[in-house]
Amino acid sequence: MLRILRSFAATTVLLVALLSASTALAAPARWQRVDVILNAEQSDGVMLVSGQLPPATALPAEAELSVPAGSTLLWIGEILGGATSADPAVEYTVSKAGSSDVYHFTLTRALKAQIEVEAAAPKTLADGTYGSSLKWTALTAVPEVVMGIRVPAGAQVVTGTPGATLEPGDAASAYFARTINKVKAGTGLDLSLTYSLSATAPVATQAPTGGSDTSTILIVLALALAVAVVIIVAVWARMRSRAVAEDETEPDEAAESPSDGTDDEPEQEATQPAGSGRTVKVLVTVIVIGVLLVLVVVVAVLSTRPQVSGDTISRTFATGEACATADFALSVPSGADPVATAEALFAALKVVPGMNNATYNAKTSSITVGYCGSEASEAEVRAAMQPTGFVAQ
Repeated sequence: MLRILRSFAATTVLLVALLSASTALAAPARWQRVDVILNAEQSDGVMLVSGQLPPATALPAEAELSVPAGSTLLWIGEILGGATSADPAVEYTVSKAGSSDVYHFTLTRALKAQIEVEAAAPKTLADGTYGSSLKWTALTAVPEVVMGIRVPAGAQVVTGTPGATLEPGDAASAYFARTINKVKAGTGLDLSLTYSLSATAPVATQAPTGGSDTSTILIVLALALAVAVVIIVAVWARMRSRAVAEDETEPDEAAESPSDGTDDEPEQEATQPAGSGRTVKVLVTVIVIGVLLVLVVVVAVLSTRPQVSGDTISRTFATGEACATADFALSVPSGADPVATAEALFAALKVVPGMNNATYNAKTSSITVGYCGSEASEAEVRAAMQPTGFVAQ
């Protein structure tokens, strides 16, 4: 009896060992598609590698994703397709294969997985443009691989990998991407580009301060001057015609009046200066009003144009006090022109409802914004500046 129990125990241990070995040696499921994305517009780049299994794949399923060797892991887990906060992380093991770190894990709830690692931030080149590159090696055959580099909205591609195109993303970004079909195991893939931003392009730095706003104000100023001149001329002409009419009626009145032997010349001389004095006073009043009107427009021009004071550049969008203020950290490339940077930020803020004022500090790389809290929120202010690519993540 004891021999039978020993034989049964040995058989059980052997079966458990075989089952464990078969599980450990199970080949990972093959991806139907892999997306390799570099978020290059952030101050610190992030590389995302996500894999999609075929719809018929049964769960749980063993899987693996690879990233460049030595990459710092930020997160790895399953993608459920809803809120990102609900995506569960997975337990994993890491091995090395050539120039890649391979993460092994089990999918239990979704057919899609993603790994996020740190990557190089965009490089500022000597001509003021930016450069980003992305490399990834397929360890197994993949029917379709999409590679993309995320850049700020409004970026203009200077040079790039042939076959890749710039595609729109959300309101704050775009993607320089290409699709590679039937990728073989061991194939190294790459994507690179150089791009420029309007705020740092040479033409933008030489643009006159104020832009279209200054042109509009100058047009208003010209109209105000024209109106003032028209008013002055009209009043002067009216006064002249009245004076002429009075001069023409005075002889008739003198003839109709009975002569009492006295000299009327002194009386006429006394009344004429009074009329001309009234005319002069009216003209002076009109001129003063016109000058004041011009001064008001000039003050408006000066108050709405960006004001430079040391390291700060400020602009007033509307009169009055701001009921809410917010400070935003910026990520401005070294060497960027402060005036051009401020102009780009101010142009983006101009469309925000209730915008009051903004001050850009080139030394601290930050901007302080004053606005009406009942008309806009801090999130809306941030979203308005996102397309410039200067807002720190």
